[in-house]
Amino acid sequence: MKGTPSFGTAALVTFVTIVVWALAETQTLRTELVTASVSFAPGSPDLLVRVAPNENWPGSVELELSGPAGSIDRLRERLASGIALTANREISVSTGRQTIDLRDTIRRNEAFSDAGVAIVRSSPERVAIEMERVEVIRRPVALEAAGAQLRGTPTITPAEVEVRVAAQAASLIPEFVIARPPADRIASLTPGVATTIEDVPVEVPGVRPWGLSIAPARVAVTMELRTATDSIVFPALPVRVLLPSDAVGKWAVEIAEADRFLRDVRVTGPAATINQWRQREFEPVALITLRGPDLETGGGTTRAALIQMPASFTATIEDADIAYTTRRLLDVVPAMPAVERNEDPPPAENETTPPPTTDPGTDPSTDPGTNPGTGEGGPQTDTPDDGRPDDGTPAPEALQDAPDTPAPAPPTPDPPA
Repeated sequence: MKGTPSFGTAALVTFVTIVVWALAETQTLRTELVTASVSFAPGSPDLLVRVAPNENWPGSVELELSGPAGSIDRLRERLASGIALTANREISVSTGRQTIDLRDTIRRNEAFSDAGVAIVRSSPERVAIEMERVEVIRRPVALEAAGAQLRGTPTITPAEVEVRVAAQAASLIPEFVIARPPADRIASLTPGVATTIEDVPVEVPGVRPWGLSIAPARVAVTMELRTATDSIVFPALPVRVLLPSDAVGKWAVEIAEADRFLRDVRVTGPAATINQWRQREFEPVALITLRGPDLETGGGTTRAALIQMPASFTATIEDADIAYTTRRLLDVVPAMPAVERNEDPPPAENETTPPPTTDPGTDPSTDPGTNPGTGEGGPQTDTPDDGRPDDGTPAPEALQDAPDTPAPAPPTPDPPA
């Protein structure tokens, strides 16, 4: 029918109307409350920023926004991830405490730079912050393994770390930091085998100052556990004396009665060896060592030491001071051996010396090989047979000190017939 609009025309008019309405709605000014979290960033590794202590800061701000509805909707999406206020950008750099106006500071954030939305007010309106320079300190790392018996010196890699802290708190950092392996990881180590534990956390003992950070935060520790240890107490160990070789047999040493034993000596070491000692297979020896000057003084006090004990053992001795006296022994000079006499023993008393026998038919006076009066062969000498050498030197001392030999008795005459 003529004059009646078609269905297509009606649909087009409806679509245009909706678009115009939608555009008009986005441009409609409105006011809306939006809540966003707020954080403070230093903006530089050399700075630290934080909310001042004791400040009642909720961590977020409520903003009253005014602007086109579309712009507010887009801004709300941006603020969902929070607002970061950074030093030297939204916040002026000034060490110490300062109070900032949140509305003005947030307005400088990049989220609002082209939003076309105004901040009518904020709640809270202000917040106090602190800003401080960072100080970097190098500290060695020490191992803390409570209750673990270690053999040798553990190795920590790296041996030093950097400690970053607010300059005002730098004096609180001790001279070393601690690497503390977990107790369960230490318990799993095999005694006597060097083992490396990775990723051991490093910490500053006793304090947690503002801005503290450690780089690297974890280290590797190589350590070796001692074998299982045990202790034994020896009620009494006899004290022995060690003398120089040239003093043996020349000096007598006497230890005071009360010091002849070391009492209640506690020895700690590998359990296997301690068990052998407990079964009295062997035991350490207590010893004092005296040298020449010690002997000459006549006595004194010295400390006893334990020998025959491995270096891995430790001994606890309550009283190791030993009192002693010394005495020089008399020198013994061996007697000089006697010189043998070349003479016959003297005849006994009332014994007649028989005349020398000669070979029948031989005249001693005419035999050139016979000494007159002796009947013995050989050349004649003028040296009397009195025990002196043929060269006329005096007889030896041992001989001089010998008792006199009695002269032979005269022969007894025959009785008359």
